[in-house]
Amino acid sequence: MYSIIIICYCIGFFHLYNTSLKAKLHSEGRYQSWLQEHKPLATWSGLGLIGSSLLLWTLKDGIALGILGFLLLSMAGPILVISLAPLRYFRVKHIMIILAFSLLSELFIFY
Repeated sequence: MYSIIIICYCIGFFHLYNTSLKAKLHSEGRYQSWLQEHKPLATWSGLGLIGSSLLLWTLKDGIALGILGFLLLSMAGPILVISLAPLRYFRVKHIMIILAFSLLSELFIFY
């Protein structure tokens, strides 16, 4: 469950990062070029993903711990996205592999 929350937050922040006017953006991939062409939709989907990660975290851990965990993720997630996005190292395929591996390891460890 935490893997889904973290990936959801990071993808939401990536949507907001690609709509920024200050960042030096690259439009090599279809996903990034689509986000840059449809800025209002990308902004709202990014905010929706970030809001859903807050909602999921508070439903899973309670209000106080959910908000605290979300605040910690709000400090660590943007650093990860801003430092790795310009390198263009991760593609959608890589993110899906990381998500599948983290979900499987989370299932084996906690259930």
